[in-house]
Amino acid sequence: MTKVLEGKKGSFFLQNDTNKILDDITGLSLDVNNARSYSYLIRARKAFLESIGVKYYFLVAPNKECVLSDFLPAGVSLSDRRNVYSILGFLEESFFSNIVYPLDALKPKPFKPLTYPLEDTHWNSYGAYIAYRELMSLIGDDFDIKPVGEDDFVYYERDVVGDLKSKVCKDGFFKNISVRFKRENFSMETNGLTNLGGRVVTTNVDKELPTAIIFRDSFCSNMIPFLANTFSRCVFLHQPNIDYRIVEEEMPDIVISQQVERFLVRLPDDIGGASHSDNVLEKTKKMES
Repeated sequence: MTKVLEGKKGSFFLQNDTNKILDDITGLSLDVNNARSYSYLIRARKAFLESIGVKYYFLVAPNKECVLSDFLPAGVSLSDRRNVYSILGFLEESFFSNIVYPLDALKPKPFKPLTYPLEDTHWNSYGAYIAYRELMSLIGDDFDIKPVGEDDFVYYERDVVGDLKSKVCKDGFFKNISVRFKRENFSMETNGLTNLGGRVVTTNVDKELPTAIIFRDSFCSNMIPFLANTFSRCVFLHQPNIDYRIVEEEMPDIVISQQVERFLVRLPDDIGGASHSDNVLEKTKKMES
């Protein structure tokens, strides 16, 4: 079965994926028990990390379907009975405020480019910057940090392959919005792995800035240059659960969890789940086999 749903005006969306995104956005797969457990997990992370002097923030990347809901095909209606809203509701009841779900900021605005391209699942660099700005607005309540401004970089278009368009078109290329910094203040090292097990470390020339670890998914890729220009050292680990061993090794000022909305249907295992080293070993074995 195809994993692509064709919407209006040449848009493409996910369907039949492992997270059953259409069931989520239409309210058919709301799992209140999972949402409650997820809220407990987020609160436990914050409590432990703050007990060792580390601030914790959670960024939810909205589903493209929720941002570009007007592009959905006839018969697909967005519901408020979504897992993300259930989680947010439980967190609000416990007065948890260190979470960002920038749906309204990312929705289409007059005379502005789209934050999510029609051909791909992920936000583009313009959308990533808006999400970064919303996150930094929250972090700015705790740290005196000057966020990256639009005067620091320029937008440009480059040809990329759309992860959705490529599944239905022989030529999956499209022009996506990217950024180029006028002055790049960081260096980058990577372990060369993509997706689960991937590790990127950035080092800023300004050593006085706070440090951060970001446990992330693929949506964070377009955010890396913004965060790297904001913190003195960033460790980006591609995994949903927190590896507390690395937190204790790095002892950063900030830990950020970033997950796309559709992944919230699965509760990460911070205690018994795979560590970063486990993920690297598993990925390496698969590459060698």
